[in-house]
Amino acid sequence: MVLKNKLSWIIGFSGGILADGLLRILTGEEGNLLVHSVIFGFFARLFFTGSKLFLRLFKKYFKNKNFQ
Repeated sequence: MVLKNKLSWIIGFSGGILADGLLRILTGEEGNLLVHSVIFGFFARLFFTGSKLFLRLFKKYFKNKNFQ
């Protein structure tokens, strides 16, 4: 459980950093700090929630499989 939580945090922060970096590259300027904070926070939360959901479904799916 702890590993999944740490992995979700890492994926969330990475997603936020990538989204904010992509915004800075596409616009070509630093821009407003509030805008970049909102973009980072939104995408970090989106990636965090998505990774938690993916890991939960992955565990549920493979828990019921019998690999022989």
